[in-house]
Amino acid sequence: MSETKPQTYANHTRFDPWFHFFLAPIALILVIASIVHLVRHPHLGSVWHVVLA
Repeated sequence: MSETKPQTYANHTRFDPWFHFFLAPIALILVIASIVHLVRHPHLGSVWHVVLA
């Protein structure tokens, strides 16, 4: 599939709103919550939560 306009620096999007303002903050909150859970309940299952988050 060919694009109608070639991609340049001027028309290239720096921020994808769905990713940068919705998915990335949720992922960051998930990682922080997993680390807090690991600190409060240290066991192998909590380690896997952090690794998979």
